[in-house]
Amino acid sequence: MTLEIRPFTRADIPFGMMLTDAEEWYRVPADWARLLRIEPDGAFKAVADGIPAGTAAVLTHDRLAWVHSVIVLKELRHRGIGEALLRACLEFVDRRGMPTTKLDGVEGTEPFYARLGFREEYPSWRLLADGIPGQPKATRLRPKDHAAVLAYDRQRTGLDRHRALEAILDDYPDRAFLVRARGKIRGYIILRRGEHRDPVGPWVAEPDDPGTAAVLLASVLAVAGKQKLRMCVGGYQETGLRIAEELGFTRADHSTRMARGEPFEESRACYAMISAEKG
Repeated sequence: MTLEIRPFTRADIPFGMMLTDAEEWYRVPADWARLLRIEPDGAFKAVADGIPAGTAAVLTHDRLAWVHSVIVLKELRHRGIGEALLRACLEFVDRRGMPTTKLDGVEGTEPFYARLGFREEYPSWRLLADGIPGQPKATRLRPKDHAAVLAYDRQRTGLDRHRALEAILDDYPDRAFLVRARGKIRGYIILRRGEHRDPVGPWVAEPDDPGTAAVLLASVLAVAGKQKLRMCVGGYQETGLRIAEELGFTRADHSTRMARGEPFEESRACYAMISAEKG
C-alpha cells in the first residue's frame, strides 16, 4: 500500500463530513470550515493507493495543543494509517513548541494513543438534553463584550483560546450569554448549531459560584427551544456534571481524556469544553 499524508483543505470538507457522519459526531460543514480558519496548516488527510483514507487535525492554544478528528475509513483500519496521521499532528505540535498535547480518545483506542506517548487522565462525558422553551436569565453577549470575555476566559482557564472563541462568536453572535455581578463577568456560555443536536460550549464560570453556572446553562436550554443539545464535560468537573443532570442532561457515553508532554491541570472554571475538536 502506498500511503501519503497531505494537507486537508476546504476541498476535502465533503470527505471529512462523510467520516464524521459515519461516526455520528453531529458535525456540520461550517465546523470543518471554522477549524480550517483557526488552524489552516494543522489538518491532514491520508491517501492510500490514491484514495482518501482518513483524517487527523490539531488546534493549538498558547501552551496546549488539542488533537482531534482522527478517523480512518473502517475498511482501511489497522494498516498504520491512523498512526501516520497522528504522527503528522505531533510533528506539527513539536514544531510549534507546544509543551502539552491532549485529546479525547474514543473508548477502546487508548492503547493506540499510549503507544505514541499519551497517558490516560479521566473520562470525558458526552451529555444529551432537550431544550426547554423559555426566556434566558443570562444577558446576551454583545460585540462590545468580546474583549472582556476573552480576557476572562484566559484568566479563568489559564489558556489563550482567543482564536477559537473569536471564530465561534463571529459565527454565532446571537447565541452567547454572560452573567455579570457588580460590573464584573462571573461566567459565559455559547450555544452553536449542529446536525441533529446543537452543541453547548464553552461553559465557563467561577468554580465557587455554581448558581451562576446553572443560570448560564438554563439560558441556553431556554434559547434552544425544542432543539436537542449535546455537551462535553470532563470527569473532573463534578459540579458541572451535577448541574447538567439537575437541568435534564443525561450521560450518553464517554471518551478518555489523554495527555502527552508536560502536565497541565484543567481549570475547574471550565464547566464544559468548547467542543471535542477544540478542547
